[in-house]
Amino acid sequence: MQNAELPVESESAIHGHVLVVEDDPAGCRLLETRLRANGHHVTACCDPRQAQSLALTEQPDVIITDVCMPEVDGIEFTKWARNQNKLAKTPLLLITALSDGNLLSRGLAAGADDFLSKPLNSREIKTRVQSLLRNRLATREIEKRFHSESEQRDSKSDTQTGGHTLSQPGGGPAQILLIDDDEGQSRSLTAYLGQLDCEIHHSANGQAGLDEVAPR
Repeated sequence: MQNAELPVESESAIHGHVLVVEDDPAGCRLLETRLRANGHHVTACCDPRQAQSLALTEQPDVIITDVCMPEVDGIEFTKWARNQNKLAKTPLLLITALSDGNLLSRGLAAGADDFLSKPLNSREIKTRVQSLLRNRLATREIEKRFHSESEQRDSKSDTQTGGHTLSQPGGGPAQILLIDDDEGQSRSLTAYLGQLDCEIHHSANGQAGLDEVAPR
């Protein structure tokens, strides 16, 4: 099932397609039930290798995977997903019963967007998934606007200069200031904007952003 537009019912209710990867059948059913209760379409899989195939064919809006699994653990699954063009920007949530700081660092380094700790809390599941869906929705909106503007620029440049390069009026690469205190969303937007031939500066809040652009 290909990605569709995420249905938005209100600011606090965004429903999407979630792929659950959990080798424990009971835990898999529990997570599936809680996600369905929140209005999401859920594909649940206990076999991480089969889940890889499902992820490519169904292209879910969010992937939730357990860290401790045989054959392919959650961190390896994350690394694999980030190397797939179809899944490189898909929000990915890791589930773990461990509080090992090194494990969390490895997960983030592999490309995970967030973590859930066992035992799972229904409210926390809902909040984390909603946050990831909201970030994904924002990223898709930016992608749409960028592609639309690129097509307009390309059409115009074809008749004028035969090409287009994103640059400052005085020459040199254009610079983009990204202000966002959400680390996961910032990472997603930075990865996308990195496709442009420009310099990206990041600030975690508005004041830091003003300091960044203030004349020196």
